[in-house]
Amino acid sequence: GAGKLTMGQATALKALRSGRGFPDLVIYEPRGDYYGLFIELKQDGTNLFKKNGSPTTPHIAEQFDMIYRLNNRGYRAAFAVGFDEAKIVIDNYLK
Repeated sequence: GAGKLTMGQATALKALRSGRGFPDLVIYEPRGDYYGLFIELKQDGTNLFKKNGSPTTPHIAEQFDMIYRLNNRGYRAAFAVGFDEAKIVIDNYLK
């Protein structure tokens, strides 16, 4: 469900949901200048970048694109590698 999103927010969110690349975790709670939090969760030890700075896989490149698009639309979106990093991102967002 769309929870307590305005019609405009729900419409914008629906347009972003392509299926591929959409983050794993969503917190529909506005904070500060953000409409909500999106986190793409990765296992501990996952490398997001190759040595040359490019994403390690085409799928991770799609996820980076989605995170970029979400951030540009007023959401806070990020990767979190492992539980500890995810907890930090969530705690910092909800402060």
